[in-house]
Amino acid sequence: MLDSNAFTVYLFTAFLLAITPGPGIFYVAARTLSGGRSEGIASSLGMVSAGCFMS
Repeated sequence: MLDSNAFTVYLFTAFLLAITPGPGIFYVAARTLSGGRSEGIASSLGMVSAGCFMS
């Protein structure tokens, strides 16, 4: 069983990993900045569909 200190470190680390943006966010942001809103939306939908079917 984990002691309270180890559990606190685990929760803090899990939280940091959960809020850190991944490469998909950077891809969508780059496409939006270079191509505008419609390309950003298309990229977002592509990332969502890839996440649904690749998982």
